[in-house]
Amino acid sequence: MAYERYPHLLIFTRSGEEATRDGNGFLVSGTSGEEGRQTCRFDDANGVGNSTVIGVDNETYRQAGTIYLPIATANVPERGMQVEVEGMFSGRVASTFTGQLHTSVKVY
Repeated sequence: MAYERYPHLLIFTRSGEEATRDGNGFLVSGTSGEEGRQTCRFDDANGVGNSTVIGVDNETYRQAGTIYLPIATANVPERGMQVEVEGMFSGRVASTFTGQLHTSVKVY
């Protein structure tokens, strides 16, 4: 029986740039957000203690879970970004930590 270490898919979008005006007053179009996709493992925190996290608005939220990413991952969502684990979870990033074995992302 094979064990799949990262069976889920994390999806998030980095914010793009808004349209601006150049020195002559002409509209310069912005860039659309870049979509990130990464294999992951989502561990649900519901019913497993009362861990809380501080959101980007400095409010306290109950931690919904932890997303684990492979250590070699360069495409990690930033604090406050909206993320989705396909078919399982949708929420915001509270914090990220890169250790020796994996990168963990706490979400609320």
